[in-house]
Amino acid sequence: MVVSALRVPAIIRGQAVPPVAALAVISALLVAGCTGPGAGKAGGAPAAAPAGPATLTFASADLLPVDAMFANLVNQDSGGHLKLRTVQYDYNSPSVDQTIAADLHKGKLDVGDVGSRAWESLGVSAFRAYQDPFVITSRELLDAAATGTVATGLLATLKPAGITGLAIAPDSVRYLYSTRPLTTPAQFNGAKIRINDSATTSEILTALGATPVTSLASGPPTVQALRDGTLTAIESNPVNAMMNGYLKVAPYVVVNAPLFAKTTTFAINAAKLARLPARDAGWLRQAAQQAAASEATSAADRTMWGTLCGQGLKPLVLTGQQFTAWQDAEAPTYANIAADDQTTLAIDRIGALATTQPRMDAWATCHGVGNAASTTKVLDGSYSNTVSQADVVASGDCTTCGNAGVFRLAIRDGRYALDHSIRVNNADAGSQPGWGPRDPVEVGTISISGNHATFVPQTSQQSGAGTTRYTFELFHGLLTWHRLSGLQWDSTSPWRKLS
Repeated sequence: MVVSALRVPAIIRGQAVPPVAALAVISALLVAGCTGPGAGKAGGAPAAAPAGPATLTFASADLLPVDAMFANLVNQDSGGHLKLRTVQYDYNSPSVDQTIAADLHKGKLDVGDVGSRAWESLGVSAFRAYQDPFVITSRELLDAAATGTVATGLLATLKPAGITGLAIAPDSVRYLYSTRPLTTPAQFNGAKIRINDSATTSEILTALGATPVTSLASGPPTVQALRDGTLTAIESNPVNAMMNGYLKVAPYVVVNAPLFAKTTTFAINAAKLARLPARDAGWLRQAAQQAAASEATSAADRTMWGTLCGQGLKPLVLTGQQFTAWQDAEAPTYANIAADDQTTLAIDRIGALATTQPRMDAWATCHGVGNAASTTKVLDGSYSNTVSQADVVASGDCTTCGNAGVFRLAIRDGRYALDHSIRVNNADAGSQPGWGPRDPVEVGTISISGNHATFVPQTSQQSGAGTTRYTFELFHGLLTWHRLSGLQWDSTSPWRKLS
């Protein structure tokens, strides 16, 4: 059958197009800076405030500089009318974010800076996109993924939980710090890994063969458990690994395959927000977005990596074969996460961003270990392929499912994104809820050995996508694929290189 080099996901192929949950866009979330009557120092002097200040309760799992900045900006931008009163929680507890999220939902707390992975405890699953295994592998990608259409869509999903999202702050890329090398699924068997409470994190580590541990508080209890062998590793970031002493007892880190990323969400109880004057709400949004933006310019990770190396960090690098084994082990996790349309849309958008940036931060290692030229350099670029309606008819596939049209494939540094501006039952795909005409319909990783390529999708598992292997030929700007294994189709129609 001659249609396309890559399998067309069910959104554009098959007997029917599954409904895509609408991602309502809360217009207030798009406000990047208020310039009207409620603007603060960043947009002019604030208007005269109503008589008497207003005080809101505020909490964060770990009160960091970004939280202090947020509180100061709320006070500053409102001309002293709005103030935040900090409520202290046990930041060492593995479930502190879930506790804050629950109190925010119940109205026991007005405003919070909540670890985004905690929203799933309230039934909000879309933020799992940031935890999809090996999708966000660099700080630059994390910073980009915490803004724009990714953030707007994710913040909107909090509405059913009675919470209004104000901004997403990029926290860190997360690694495993282990007492011994963990580079193959076999080495994970029997490993006990301390994590903060998260169903998704537990699922990821269980898939690799490890046992997640959430019963230990962070800091000294975890350090002691790593020292005496009760724990094998801890999921953490460079700053916490250094400050809490984890590095001294768990120095091994796979630098070219971090697990996922952590973000936090500035949010407010929706009922509380509804009782505030519009300009008060504007001040809160503005302060949250300003504080979140400051995290994207932070040099803390870069600085801390240098310190880690000086203190004995032992960087490890996965081979291509080892990384594929990790991904194969995570196939059920990918399928579980991709079962939710809103989560898949966010991952697709993050995957598109990933094809514009290097896969690994050059500074996230010691002495350059793991830094190398793009693993897919021979194919890096963008390609286009046009499938005619006659091709679809000849293939015997669904003729009204939008399989004809222009496909575009972007490849960079081991990542790929496939997009397809389609027409479904004579309707423009751009009108489909959620997905826009240039949002990818599938993203994932690609590895190359000689003229053999292996595609591992990180979305579209719900429509049957899976690991597929090809041989390829690139000649005079024309790229042809021939399937070796997997469910994709062969392609005798070449893809034309665009850039």
